[in-house]
Amino acid sequence: MAAAAAANLAGWPGVRVVVIGDPGTGKSSLVVAVATEQFPENVPKVMPHTRLPADYFPDRVPITIIDTSSSPEQKPKLIAECQAADAVVLTYACDRLSTLERLSTYWLPELRRIQLKAPVIVVGCKLDLRDDQQNSLEQTMAPIMQSFREIETCIECSALRQIQPNVMLQPCNGPNHARIQFQGVLHISNSQLESGSWRGRCK
Repeated sequence: MAAAAAANLAGWPGVRVVVIGDPGTGKSSLVVAVATEQFPENVPKVMPHTRLPADYFPDRVPITIIDTSSSPEQKPKLIAECQAADAVVLTYACDRLSTLERLSTYWLPELRRIQLKAPVIVVGCKLDLRDDQQNSLEQTMAPIMQSFREIETCIECSALRQIQPNVMLQPCNGPNHARIQFQGVLHISNSQLESGSWRGRCK
């Protein structure tokens, strides 16, 4: 089995994960935290392409995380990166409801406009700053996920507290597809939405 899995990976260039979202939502901090398992003190506005270590996941699938700028002048580059992505991580800030609203008023319609084929993972960053009076993740995201079925799953995380997603992308049905599994503190997937088996805590 191991030999067969290794053979399937041979010649596969790897997985491209593109991170997008409004300014100040924690995109770059998330990239650094995933790559180093540390909270960055000083982060550039846009991180260079970040290649995860070969042994980051058991399957040793090469993974490159691509940070992006949301400035208008960089929009053509952002679109090109999304269209070349195997998965798109769309961020919002848990302490800024305006960035959550922008998911359904700008970002998700824009991804539809460019006919994105890759799955979308919505990630709420800065969970440590979240107001306890806010609605739960399930209450917040269920209407959005029902309107935008292209969302694969969503989580909330904190780079500061190292409460963050562990992204696992493995080859599935050939090199042009990926199975995506997320672990985080708060998590809901579209399959759970359909079945009603929401979970507020990942095991």
